[in-house]
Amino acid sequence: IKEGGETKKMAKRFGTFVTADQVLDEVPRDVFTYFMLSKGSETHLDFDLQLAKDTSEKNPIYYLQYAHARIQSLLQVAEERGVKADERVSGSMTDYEKRLLYMIDRYGQVITEAAETFRTHLIPNYLHTLATRFHYLYAHQRILTDNPDETAKGLLLARKTGEVLKDGLALLNIVAMEKM
Repeated sequence: IKEGGETKKMAKRFGTFVTADQVLDEVPRDVFTYFMLSKGSETHLDFDLQLAKDTSEKNPIYYLQYAHARIQSLLQVAEERGVKADERVSGSMTDYEKRLLYMIDRYGQVITEAAETFRTHLIPNYLHTLATRFHYLYAHQRILTDNPDETAKGLLLARKTGEVLKDGLALLNIVAMEKM
């Protein structure tokens, strides 16, 4: 357990250990689940309690949940404006869009690899990269624009990203937040 930048070494022999129940008394279940699943079984785990308690984008689970909530909000605004994501999108793609589309397309491969190799940490790591690519697109490129083709393309990418985030989080038994 890491707390306040200090690592507390655990040893049964000296009675210095923290149980999962004790950690769950301090952090939400979704946070605990994400932190436990995000490391490979062959990797040493330093559970950063301070980071787990943080409710900002520094905490990776909130970062993922915020990406999903942002997408839901964006889709709701688009619906209120009568704009829809068209499955038949045309036109060239920006580098941001290409990077995001590449990650969306890799989802099936990641799930298959995680299942075949018993490396569940591949899923949370993939989801974090996907959320990062979406946040990056959102920060550098408008999705709701005056151009119907550009808006349709942006909304389609957002919707597909949201679907993958929701599905991936469900596989981890973590709630995909609709609002934050």
